[in-house]
Amino acid sequence: MLFQSVFALAKYPMDGIEWCFAQISSWLTIQLPDAWWSDLLVNGIVAGMSGIVIFIPQIMILFGLITMLEDSGYMARIGFLSDRLMRKVGLNGKSVMPMISSFACAVPAIMSARNIENKKERLLTILVTPLMCCSARLPVYTILIALVIDDHYYWGFISLQGLVMMALYFLGTFMALFVSYILKWFINIKEKSFFILELPIYRAPRWNNVAITMVEKARIFVTDAGKVIMIISLLLWFLSSYGPGEQIKQVENKYANIIQVEPQHKDSLHRQMLTEKLQHSYAGILGKTIEPVIAPLGFDWKIGIALITSF
Repeated sequence: MLFQSVFALAKYPMDGIEWCFAQISSWLTIQLPDAWWSDLLVNGIVAGMSGIVIFIPQIMILFGLITMLEDSGYMARIGFLSDRLMRKVGLNGKSVMPMISSFACAVPAIMSARNIENKKERLLTILVTPLMCCSARLPVYTILIALVIDDHYYWGFISLQGLVMMALYFLGTFMALFVSYILKWFINIKEKSFFILELPIYRAPRWNNVAITMVEKARIFVTDAGKVIMIISLLLWFLSSYGPGEQIKQVENKYANIIQVEPQHKDSLHRQMLTEKLQHSYAGILGKTIEPVIAPLGFDWKIGIALITSF
């Protein structure tokens, strides 16, 4: 239900946000003059803001549901129920909470591992926690899943995209447990392990706490990941809009003359112009530089640009 909700419930606000930013970009393109600063505003700043805001619904829904599980007292019982399984891979039930917390961020999750008394189990938990899927990977997963996986539903309510998202999280969890099982044979720390855990009573989630957590997680995403997304968006705009010499200007002049002769093909000619400008830009030069390295993978220079900016 949790991963189904990330796609099913977030779909409509995400579509609304995407539509709003598309309308804003279209309006600005019509109203503003043809200048470098207007292109920066539309294709740099507005596009960067769109890439940040569009993921807020998924972030809020995911951590809202996780907070409901924690606040109801169920998370502590997960640790108790999973203790036997965790011991087989060198951990104990207390390792579950840091690993689940790493769905938000691995750094505070690693810090919370200090509550594990056994040194070996604490070290193993710290080592494998980063293998879990943190919130910074969620936007990447959602984009890739939306591009590759069909928006298909089984029995009318089970989303194929949600199932793939769940599989990715399960894969990260499985790899963390598998690596822990391997590492436990190499970490030679002999210390008795005890598992003592206070189980809170079951209760209804405190909705104000859930709401505060959702807003806080969204704020952290916007202020932390959002800054990186905006900087990359502005940098990518500059690299794709400018190039050495007068080649970019020559391409613009060439297509301006063609559009005057064939105004009925303005839209298709404009797309061709953008492709040719990208080819002669700094971003295109970087992509072509690494193209011989990535060509055996079937990638071209355009994919090379995406690989560079993905860092």
